[in-house]
Amino acid sequence: MTNKKMYFILILVFTLLQVCFFALWKARDGSTTSLECTSTLTRNAKTDHSLYYSANLSVILKKDGSGSFTIVGLTDEDTPRKFSHSYFFTYKIDSNGRISGNAKAKVSGLENQIKDENFRLNFLDASLTGKGNARLSKFNNVYIFSIPGLIINTCAPI
Repeated sequence: MTNKKMYFILILVFTLLQVCFFALWKARDGSTTSLECTSTLTRNAKTDHSLYYSANLSVILKKDGSGSFTIVGLTDEDTPRKFSHSYFFTYKIDSNGRISGNAKAKVSGLENQIKDENFRLNFLDASLTGKGNARLSKFNNVYIFSIPGLIINTCAPI
């Protein structure tokens, strides 16, 4: 049983390495297009574990190394609170498909009722800085942008 598990893990790791290699290879190719990735999620806030929210995410990665991250949604409370946060950043993709970058500026909507720090902790700070946990992978013609605990699985060229 142990040998079967080890064999499966080795195949999985090898496949993931291939996907990362092809994503990097395609990203270095001049014909690579910009990508927009979207997702819907429900999760709790890092700064207030009793606060759950549902939101639509949009991540745009441009060929020139700039990008944006937008999250718009509502809390799951008796009286829902609205929020809308947008961030702009520069990024690089390393040979393992890891994305690292720095947020340059942010623009918040007028109806924000949720603190900005919830989203910086959940996504930007955890994903773009430090360990660089955000990844961009490509398998055939499908791009996958992932953040630990969340996969934004619909990526389309723009």
